[in-house]
Amino acid sequence: MRITAATRTAVVSAYAQAATDLLDAAPADPERAAAAFPACLRPTPGSGRHR
Repeated sequence: MRITAATRTAVVSAYAQAATDLLDAAPADPERAAAAFPACLRPTPGSGRHR
């Protein structure tokens, strides 16, 4: 996925769309969905792996 990070709104919108597509996040709350996307990329404690 490639986005133009010209505005915060554009980034939130793109992250929310990715979270909706990949994680079945609720599209009704874009801020929460957007936060879920990078959170799923972080390694889980002690595993060294992505979720």
